[in-house]
Amino acid sequence: MNIEFHYYITKYLALEAGFEREEAEIIAYSSQFVDDNFAIVKTITPAGKIYENAVTQTFDITKPEKNYIRRYILFHYVPGDPTSAKVQRKDGKMHLLMTTADGNYAQENQNRTLVMPKLV
Repeated sequence: MNIEFHYYITKYLALEAGFEREEAEIIAYSSQFVDDNFAIVKTITPAGKIYENAVTQTFDITKPEKNYIRRYILFHYVPGDPTSAKVQRKDGKMHLLMTTADGNYAQENQNRTLVMPKLV
C-alpha cells in the first residue's frame, strides 16, 4: 500500500532508535509485509509442524475476497455505519467496512487516553 512509510520510514526510525541494520531490516520488512501478504504460504518448521499464514491484503482493496473478510486487519480507518446517509453512494452500493465521518466508534474512542510506552 505505502512502501515509503511502512518500509522506508519504519527502517529509518528503527536505525535512529539505535537498532542494528539487520534488526532495522527485520522491523521494516515486518511492517511492509502486512501490505504484501496476499497469498497463502505453507511452510514446515524444523519440528515438523505445518504453518500457514493468514492473508492480510488483496491486490484490489476495493474488492476484498469474501473468504478472507474476517481476517482483514483494520489498518488505518475506523469502520462506521455503512447504512448512514453520510456514506450513501449514488449507485446505491455499500461496503460493510465503510468509514463514516465522525462515526459512533470514532466518537466513542475520541475521549479515551492513549498510553504509549516510554521509549528508552
